[in-house]
This record gives sequence, C-alpha cells and structure tokens, in this order.
Amino acid sequence: MSRIFKKHDWASAVDILEPFVGSVPQDNEFSVDSRYLVGLSLFNLKQFGKALVVFGDMLKLYPNQPVAVQNAQLGLAKTKYEQGATKDAMGMFKEIVFRFPKTDAALESNIWMGQHAMSTNLYDLAVEYYSQALADFPTHEKNYLVHFELGRAYQSWERWIRPWSITARWMNGRTRTLRPRPSSRSPISFRRSWIRPRRSKLTRTSSRPARNS
Repeated sequence: MSRIFKKHDWASAVDILEPFVGSVPQDNEFSVDSRYLVGLSLFNLKQFGKALVVFGDMLKLYPNQPVAVQNAQLGLAKTKYEQGATKDAMGMFKEIVFRFPKTDAALESNIWMGQHAMSTNLYDLAVEYYSQALADFPTHEKNYLVHFELGRAYQSWERWIRPWSITARWMNGRTRTLRPRPSSRSPISFRRSWIRPRRSKLTRTSSRPARNS
C-alpha cells in the first residue's frame, strides 16, 4: 500500500481499500485509517462528492476519536475549498485551529488559509497564518515550506503597501496638489520652496545704499 501512495496511484488505492472498509467492522483497528485514506484518494482524484461522503461518515462513526475527527474535518474543509465553497471552507479551517491547536490538522489549516490569503492579496493575513504555524510548530518537518511562504507573503505585502504609504504621505493636508517627489530634496523642503513667493527682477532692490552724486 505504501508503494501505491508513493506513486500517487490514487485509483488503485480506492480499488483496494474500499472493499476492505466495507468488509471489516467499525471497531477494527485499521478501519479509521482506511476510511481516511479512501477519502484522501478520492480527493486527489477530484471526486469531491464521494470524498465528502467518506469524510462525513467518519465524523458520524468515530465522534469520540480526536484524530479521526481532526482528519475528517480537515478533509471536509479541503474538499469544500476545492469545490469553490470558500466561505464554508475557511470557517472549517478556523474551527480546526480553534478546537485542535498545535496539531497537524491545525498546521495544515493555517497553511491552507495562508495560501488563500495570498491568492486574494490579503498579505497581512497570510503573514499572520504562516507566523502562527511556525510558532506552534517550530521544528516541524514542513517548516521549510512555511518559511518560504512567509517570505513570499512579506515580500508581496511590502510591494503592495509601498505605493499606498507614498500616496498617504502626500495627501496629508499640507499640499494642495500631488506632485512628484524630487530626488535631491526632502518632502518638507520641497513643499516650502514650492509655496515660497518669488520676487521678480523688477521688484528686487539692491541691499547697498545709493551713492550721493
């Protein structure tokens, strides 16, 4: 079975595990994991309707097994997200993080929420989700991925917010129009030189006293 999953042969996994799940009692020690692997395989095959059924059955059959509940809810959230039910999926991810903090399901939920935030240009939220994942799992094997995504989020956030900070600086009520900032002057000196009245050559007078003829 491990070879099948390493090869990502999800169809073969379903063909092998579904008959097994249907033939063993619910309290069999392999029943829970087998059901989850069937649901995961169906998810990877993009058979989302069938995957929802399997994950939903897990919640009904094993309500008192924390790991089974975590995996089932995570599977439901990921499947809902792929189906386009983004609002429902995000609510499920947040519930997993709240109910099962510092678990693998919470870590994966934060990663999925971070990726969604990146895709919708909510870079500050992405930073928050990825940072939370690293804080909860400082030595997890997936940290290399989280560090990479956190770096992308910071870079995108800085690139997005820089033009707005420049605009806000010029629209602070002290300038009447937006003008490009000169490279050799500070904003304050530029504004002062802009509003200072300039005397014409005709109105200028010499500072030296006039000679008596």
